[in-house]
Amino acid sequence: MDLSLITSLFRSEAHLPVYGERVAEVVAALRAAGLTVELVLVANGASAEERRAIESLAASVRQAGASVTMQYVARETVYASWNRGIHASTGGCLGFWNVDDLRYAPALVEGVARLREGCQLIDFPFVQITQGKALGLLPVTQTRTFPASYNPARVTPRAGVGPFFLFTRALFEQAGPFDEHFRVTGDFDWAMRDAVRTAHTCTGTELGGTFFMHGGNLSGTRNPYEWIEHNTVLLRHGEWTQIRPVDSDLMRASWQGWGSQGIALPADVEARLWGADAERFRWQWQRDHHRALISRTIRTVPRAIIDRTGLRPLLARWGLVQPTDQ
Repeated sequence: MDLSLITSLFRSEAHLPVYGERVAEVVAALRAAGLTVELVLVANGASAEERRAIESLAASVRQAGASVTMQYVARETVYASWNRGIHASTGGCLGFWNVDDLRYAPALVEGVARLREGCQLIDFPFVQITQGKALGLLPVTQTRTFPASYNPARVTPRAGVGPFFLFTRALFEQAGPFDEHFRVTGDFDWAMRDAVRTAHTCTGTELGGTFFMHGGNLSGTRNPYEWIEHNTVLLRHGEWTQIRPVDSDLMRASWQGWGSQGIALPADVEARLWGADAERFRWQWQRDHHRALISRTIRTVPRAIIDRTGLRPLLARWGLVQPTDQ
């Protein structure tokens, strides 16, 4: 098997029809390119309705030419499902497909080729579509194209892998499974391991896919665990200056319960996160963050008004704005 794609499912009924169509189209394109494809679906706590939808999806994907494996499990973290899916798969090249996102066949073809040539991990540029409201009132849909983000030379959330990375089975076996304690940022933790950072990594030229930020995502939606987990990875690597203030009780419980891996923190770092300095650290960070947020909002609202009124093409001809809001 050339390529195995793993999808973790939880309450996915609304997304499955479109997702199935997308997968079938991509599988057909990959088959036309001479690649064998496997889809592994790990369904968490699936209802009877969701099971029926999954069975229908599997039939259509098989008809398109892919092998499909389904596993029904009790609810678990997405990284536990990723590990489970990888262990159930047979492909030499591995990747993940979120049920509400798009993956593009040209990037998958490029990825498999580059991995066969010696890359162990390849990250791709991608499109992100974000739906929200400026100032909490004005509906805004923003489309942005991001370059491939993975930078093994730096340990920071902005240097982690993007949503459409691919990697070899050999690298997974060397780096080990994803840490199943993580709920949101286990891919960041895995990508920052020494075995991955010292691997032969590559950057794809094709767009990997479209990531939809709509409020139901695990990351980027003010999930209270996101920065607890980011902090955990940063603390594991001694990156004290990048940590953010979070719920001090949750941070301490997570770090002492499973995150530390036996690492002892400096006393001043503990004080900043859950000790005597925690409140002052939180106040200073929030002050700086709010200033940056106000500045960003001032830039966002005029863009939203220009786009909603259809003035962008006219203003672009006058050289006042860019033709597209990037």
